[in-house]
Amino acid sequence: MSLDATLTLEQIREMFDFYDKDKGGTICSNELQQLCEDLGVKLGTVELTAAMRELDCDGSGEIEFEEFYRWFSSSKNIAEKLAAAKVRHRHRPC
Repeated sequence: MSLDATLTLEQIREMFDFYDKDKGGTICSNELQQLCEDLGVKLGTVELTAAMRELDCDGSGEIEFEEFYRWFSSSKNIAEKLAAAKVRHRHRPC
């Protein structure tokens, strides 16, 4: 699957289900970290926490499919988006 191409709902669902290792219907921070690593983006603890906050729109502490879909389908190149988020986080004032 090419991440540079527009993905279908079914392809995004397959990716979500693949990273939802415990099959709980959500992606937790450990699962998100694995997804990011597989995309070539290593996130430290602080960056992972920031990414979870950005993706977890309802504040549940986990990423539901709707949140994942909104985020994943909004970018043509997810690895670039993750890398940009990592850079943005480093440049935020404390």
